[in-house]
Amino acid sequence: MNKHMSTALNSGRRLLSKLSLVLMAILVSGGAGLVLSPTASAASGHSKTTTYRIKGVSVINYSPAKKTKKSPIIMIHGGEHGKWAWENWASYFSRAGYDVYAFDWYNHGDSVNLPQQEFIKRSLVDVAHHELKTVIQHVGRKPILVGHSMGGLVAAVYASEAPVEKLVLLTPVMPAIVKPDPVPLPVDMTKPYPVIPYEQAKQLFFATLSDKEARRAYAQLVPESPQAVLESTQWTVDVNLKAIKAPKLLFATEFDILTPAVSEEKYAKMLGAEYKFMPGIGHSDILLKSPDWHKAAHYTLDWLTSKR
Repeated sequence: MNKHMSTALNSGRRLLSKLSLVLMAILVSGGAGLVLSPTASAASGHSKTTTYRIKGVSVINYSPAKKTKKSPIIMIHGGEHGKWAWENWASYFSRAGYDVYAFDWYNHGDSVNLPQQEFIKRSLVDVAHHELKTVIQHVGRKPILVGHSMGGLVAAVYASEAPVEKLVLLTPVMPAIVKPDPVPLPVDMTKPYPVIPYEQAKQLFFATLSDKEARRAYAQLVPESPQAVLESTQWTVDVNLKAIKAPKLLFATEFDILTPAVSEEKYAKMLGAEYKFMPGIGHSDILLKSPDWHKAAHYTLDWLTSKR
């Protein structure tokens, strides 16, 4: 680990220690996050976007201007995020001729809300077995899966149990076998995990976005299943990595406190994935910050179209 990465990691640990105290106060007081309904607009180069529900799962389909034989891409968002986070990536790949689908998990974005007592027990494995499986069955073809953060673990769970064309993981939550250091966040398992305060969310999710961009993204965050948060901070989900036969690409970022690059590189080696390190950005910046999201998406497009 170089000196710069070591300093960033130590700073991140100090932040998480402070955040633990802040979140404990929020959990005690029952704070909740603001929910906004995002809208996706058609970008030049793809013919249209269509939003609909399948079994309560809200899906947005970015259709290319001209249909091709390329495998469909399904994008899986991370914790507290929603399909809104994929607008840059989905538009980019649609313009490149891919049929792209992004969806909201239950209790996120425009998908149906499950009863609270059901929601608080939901595992990331449940998302793989229900929401993701529902969308894949609807699409009807073996997909390319692109998952971010918690969505990366959802994608890995599914890919270990069913065939996929290729697997792309962006700052993914790691399975238990990787054994990263636990993230010291308090989790009350009796209620939805609240949206963290803006100042902490800025550092954890949107480290290098402008304040305006970060606040726009922050306004769309929603409370999360405490079970999913526990799995993503204590690394408790088992995944059979040897069962994932598809080609794999994994991205890590320099300023990621939640899923540090040093652990992600270890995960990539265990997974047999190509590893790509993105300097100068953080956990969700890889989806949202220009020009870095475009660099990562372009690298992914080259990787998808190679003979790997």
